[in-house]
Amino acid sequence: MVEEAAERGDQWAEAMLMTLQALLALWGGRIDEAARRAGEAQRIFRVIGDRYGEIQAATTIARTLAAQGLSVDALRTAEEAVGLATPIGQGTLAQSVTASVAMYAGQSSRAIAHAHLALDALTCRPGSATTPPSRWRSPTSAG
Repeated sequence: MVEEAAERGDQWAEAMLMTLQALLALWGGRIDEAARRAGEAQRIFRVIGDRYGEIQAATTIARTLAAQGLSVDALRTAEEAVGLATPIGQGTLAQSVTASVAMYAGQSSRAIAHAHLALDALTCRPGSATTPPSRWRSPTSAG
């Protein structure tokens, strides 16, 4: 499918499929393949200016670095993803990956802090574009 997307010139689909393949490779224990695919996906997302895709690829790269035991690099990469994600309102994924990478690195306080930030990013505020429909709110919630 990646090849088909490349043949059609659909760089976004190509990069997103590479990111998904990277995750499958990582979950299958093929860490070098995962790192290669995620790195190439991130490169394409940067070229086309897709910040969300770049975040997806970066968090996958952070996971592969953690799987390789490269905790410092994994945390740096995950926190760079947070820096990309937060300004565009997409911090939840990056914060949660950073929390898990920090936990793997044995940095529980850092992991807890990022987990709290991930939860904060999920919080819906009345009047925002992410406010859930009223049927999702408890009877006591404001808004």
